[in-house]
Amino acid sequence: EELPNVSVIALTASATLDVQEDICNKLHFKKDHVKFQQSFARPNLSYSVFQPASKQTKLIEILKNVPGSAIVYCRSRKRTLQLSALLNQNRIAADYYHAGLNNEERTLRQDNWIKNKTRVIVSTNAFGMGVDKRDLRFVTHYNLPGSVEAYYQEVGRAGRDGLPSVCTLLFNYVDTRTHEFFIDGSYPEPDLIREVYDCLKGFERETVELTAREIAPRIGVRNELAINSALVFLDKADHIERAAGSGANIRIVDRVSRFDLRVDWNDLANRRAADERKLREMVNF
Repeated sequence: EELPNVSVIALTASATLDVQEDICNKLHFKKDHVKFQQSFARPNLSYSVFQPASKQTKLIEILKNVPGSAIVYCRSRKRTLQLSALLNQNRIAADYYHAGLNNEERTLRQDNWIKNKTRVIVSTNAFGMGVDKRDLRFVTHYNLPGSVEAYYQEVGRAGRDGLPSVCTLLFNYVDTRTHEFFIDGSYPEPDLIREVYDCLKGFERETVELTAREIAPRIGVRNELAINSALVFLDKADHIERAAGSGANIRIVDRVSRFDLRVDWNDLANRRAADERKLREMVNF
């Protein structure tokens, strides 16, 4: 809007049709805009899904049969430590990587892997963006990704030199419950958001110092993630203000009825439904 006569190009590696349309709408592209799109097909990548009795045993078996550099994606930071230790015990040179490491540690581990000092990097999805190791031969998902798009993007880091590479997924239904827990936590029910608001409003003072962990027993909810999300939605609706980076210092902006909250309930429901649909698509795959 500020620069109406400037040409714009939008670039994306693996956006779905819905996301492509959203990009064009947000950037106010003209209806006659031109789209250039290559095929998603990567004929040098093989895709396999296993439902093993033991994920750990299967992972070691595959790594001992597939040579070359590898990434193993996990859902949690704790799991990256456990699996990297297990692989090293089985004489497979491995290290772990997640967003909780400081910059120096992350850089060192990434460099060792790129220089082939470490064969396997066991990581959360924090690893991979901007990494271009063209001879990456093997990517496996130890836990189920949340969507087909995320899966495709992550396995797409393999075989960028055009040579055959192996992509595997170790599946069990327990992983779906983990995703459902995070969906519940990210998109709490309206009643929970109202409960959190009533809890805060119950204090006479303008500023309340409470963490999600402290709010949880007051309203009888165990999922602290859901309480944090409720605080986010209340903040976005301008009912509260939180100090940056903390849920502990909360200023109550207004004291309306719990049924007059300005939370965009339709947006919340639509976003939850979208994540649930993505998870179903991944399970169907």
